[in-house]
This record gives sequence, structure tokens and C-alpha cells, in this order.
Amino acid sequence: MLEVAGLRVRYRTVPALDGVDLTIGPGECVTLLGANGAGKTTLFRALSGLVPAEGTIRFDGHDVRTLRPPAIVALGIAQCPEGRKLFADLSVEKNLRLGAYVGRRDRRGTEAALARVCVLLAEQNAYAALSIAERGYVLANGRVVLAGSASALQANELVKKAFIGA
Repeated sequence: MLEVAGLRVRYRTVPALDGVDLTIGPGECVTLLGANGAGKTTLFRALSGLVPAEGTIRFDGHDVRTLRPPAIVALGIAQCPEGRKLFADLSVEKNLRLGAYVGRRDRRGTEAALARVCVLLAEQNAYAALSIAERGYVLANGRVVLAGSASALQANELVKKAFIGA
């Protein structure tokens, strides 16, 4: 559903993302881990069309890299930046259900939309993020340096030391 390949973003002459590759399938939740400055925010900005990028960004078969942000949103890509706690008391699933319901008003359409939702989650609490995600990627200096199942990342000594505090 979401495919990112060879993604590069520069701020003037400084590389922020350097050849990032990742995929997310329909119905999949994937977490993105990385220290401050690793490239997480830049990746989200590139996916949303807010910064110029080189490489491939495909969503549901559409090349979105050259689209303007309103067209990207119309395809179904949206981000919920931290601190925008519109429905803070609702779970992630309930927030997604509410978003899927907008404009549909029918249970079948809402369920069909939710079955196709893919989530890329960047969360400061790595343990919490990995406990709800199926897979994850670790960014460092604008590159994917580690990828795997959530359980494999939770067990990885480097991930534990850097992000979980073990």
C-alpha cells in the first residue's frame, strides 16, 4: 500500500534522508524509531508532500512524490502530529474508526476503509510503539539502519539500549 524506495531529502546542501526504503501493507501498523535528528519528521514531511524529495513514494499504486499536499490527502495519506490531541481519550483504533466514518455513514464502508488503513507510527515510547506494531524501522542519520518484526526489534540489544532503556 505504501512503498518508499531510495528516498532522499536535502535541506540546502545537508542530507536529511539518504536512500530510505520502507513498505507498509494494507492493515499493517509499522513503527519508526530514531533519535532526535534521525530523519523521522522529514520522512513524514516527504510523505505528505511538504518537502521536495527524490526517489519513489507510492501509495495504493499512485506516485505521490510529485503531487501537491491536497492531492496526497485526497488519496488517503494524512498525518497526526504529536500534540494535536483532538480525541486524546480515544484509542488509536477508535480515532481511526472515527476518521473512516467521516463521509461514509455506513458500517460496511467504514469497515472496508479500516481494512485498508496502513499506519506509520513515530512514537517516543519505543516499547509502547513496538507493542502495537507488527514491524519497525530504525532511522539514524537519515538512513534505515535496522528493520524487522516488532518482537525482533524489542529483543535487539542495540534497540533496547538506545530506545527502551534496558
